[in-house]
Amino acid sequence: MSVLILLKALFFTSTAALACTSLYAPLFYYDYFGLSKEQVGLITSLGPLISLFSAPLTLYIGETSKIFNLKRIYNIIIVIGTLAWLSHTLIQPTDPNALLYIVVITIVSALTVSTYRVALDSMTLMLLDGKKDGDYGQCKLYGSISWGLSSLIVGYLLDVTGNPWIIIYVFVFFMIPFYLLSLLIKWNDQTDVSQADRDVETSDDLPDASSSGEIQPVDESSSLLPNSTTSKTLFQSLFTLKVLLFLFSASLVGMQNSAINAYLFIYFSTVWKTSSTLLGWSTPFSIFFEIPTFYYARQISNRLGYTKMLIISQLLQLTRFLLYMYLPGLMGDALHTTLGSIILLAIQITHGVSFGLVWTACVDYVLFIAPLKYRQTFIGIYSTFFSNAGGMLGSLLAGWVYENYGYFYLWGCCSAMIVVSIMSFIWSTLL
Repeated sequence: MSVLILLKALFFTSTAALACTSLYAPLFYYDYFGLSKEQVGLITSLGPLISLFSAPLTLYIGETSKIFNLKRIYNIIIVIGTLAWLSHTLIQPTDPNALLYIVVITIVSALTVSTYRVALDSMTLMLLDGKKDGDYGQCKLYGSISWGLSSLIVGYLLDVTGNPWIIIYVFVFFMIPFYLLSLLIKWNDQTDVSQADRDVETSDDLPDASSSGEIQPVDESSSLLPNSTTSKTLFQSLFTLKVLLFLFSASLVGMQNSAINAYLFIYFSTVWKTSSTLLGWSTPFSIFFEIPTFYYARQISNRLGYTKMLIISQLLQLTRFLLYMYLPGLMGDALHTTLGSIILLAIQITHGVSFGLVWTACVDYVLFIAPLKYRQTFIGIYSTFFSNAGGMLGSLLAGWVYENYGYFYLWGCCSAMIVVSIMSFIWSTLL
């Protein structure tokens, strides 16, 4: 088996397993364990918070320890993560300590999942050293495809069997070949990770949409990067109004995506009365339009520039949130018919296109404003604000709003974030 085929298989199986827990876990906790929306928000916020520290620390141990090298850590955390999710089957919904047990499981799984994602990215760049950058993009593309397929499989099986544990079973089903395939990797007995390998750590918590391959900076006003050479320190380069406004904007976008990830399936299930099969179809339908958006992202970026791309993407998101707010009242019972299902899938198109545009626009802008010697650090900081800070705050705030004020105000708050994020981004570009 060639290295590239093996890596594609690893991305396919690991991302398929991750989709089970990321997409369906909030609905699983809400329906089966009877947790409140606020409690679901607390649990989903733990992952982004923990991954702020766990992945870098684990990789540091893998780089410096003579006992726990990266390969050994990689294999250990796969086993621990799988066992952690299996342990859900030991919890009874009526147990008064169920929430505490779920929190502990979430912490353990967050420690392992965030780490094996970083380790897989680092290992991929290590094994593809000297090969074309597009190979890495192909690996991530297989992850995007499996994300949609896994969602579809789980949704269908939930409807057919009526067994909520299907989420756990499918997760384990994909984790077993993932672990077995990882044993086939030959590491050349290296414990040191090169700088090129570390570069990918800065984007590990961002979704698999990086399948578009290498992203080059786009300068809308000049052929030269404004900060390509600078004598400023990292602190001086980072703490400027221009950069802080952008990071604030990125956090707001991350909060929107976190609210969607945590509560969209709960919203569809309780308000639209959708079947699990339809929930499963919604994700691949979105990805079907996300992949070509990323594939042609460079041509779109060269034509529009990052400002217009971000504005268009956020306006698409705004349209989506407004439809979520008002359609239930406008359509009434018709929302639960075939027409409602068609509209639901049609709205998902906006997610695929919007995410592809905003991801490319933000990365382009980071590379544009970052001093050349701090580019990877800036990407890492952007990743932290988008996925970790935005993900944590988005889950917590969305859960509180949804629990106390309902879906209308949940999507209304997300709409308000869009307006502020656009204004902040434009202000940053004008400085």
